[in-house]
Amino acid sequence: MKTYREIEKLKSVYQSHNIKIKKLKRANFEGFVLAEITIDNHSWKVYVDDEYGDCSKNKPLVAFYLILFSLDVYKDSLDYLDWCNQNQLNASEIKWLDYYKSLDKTYSEIESILGEIDPCIDSFDYQLRNGVIDALFTSKV
Repeated sequence: MKTYREIEKLKSVYQSHNIKIKKLKRANFEGFVLAEITIDNHSWKVYVDDEYGDCSKNKPLVAFYLILFSLDVYKDSLDYLDWCNQNQLNASEIKWLDYYKSLDKTYSEIESILGEIDPCIDSFDYQLRNGVIDALFTSKV
């Protein structure tokens, strides 16, 4: 099987820390789940776009990718409205504003442990389900 540097980098970060991820619940709207990530005994709750149902305990590297991608979307957003648009969320719902505001602290704390937050794999590759994603699904950590 072909080796992908993106997956190797993701594995390296994952293996360098005591990381556990568990899906807590499906959100009340299409495709999102609330996941809890624990890194070196510190925990955070992150909403993950899991349209394909890939955030599961038997695919920890995929779940890790999805969480990093969610954090990356936050960081790349221009503001709250842009973040809501990217995630197809109703900006008038106050719970999303509260969650969005909490992401700054979550992002900073995770970044202070992991270093640069980089999902390593382009979202377009994930949507297309191409070779690197096939390899990600079969990767062991």
